[in-house]
Amino acid sequence: MLGWQPPLDVDQALRRYALNKQIIDVPNARSSHTVPTPRGGGVAIVLSFLACLPLLGMAGAVPLAPLVAIGGAGALIAVIGFMDDHGHIAARWRLLGHFAAAAWM
Repeated sequence: MLGWQPPLDVDQALRRYALNKQIIDVPNARSSHTVPTPRGGGVAIVLSFLACLPLLGMAGAVPLAPLVAIGGAGALIAVIGFMDDHGHIAARWRLLGHFAAAAWM
């Protein structure tokens, strides 16, 4: 609208970070992509979503309890995914984290 764009947006910064840290998803038979792809792009989506939750609360569009439930559970799932991108987390621990997020809800 204003024609202004930040010099480096979150997605570009995460891509650069993933490439520098060699956090690359190499395609295999189960992959939906065909070329090596940097991991972690979902962080931009999560940050945008979590940033909107307080705005919804301040506007009175959503009661506080659901915002805390969704924000807390969503943040926990996001942290688990981010940690799994950086180093493998056993499926049982990821499952336990997802159950904890469901219990938070």
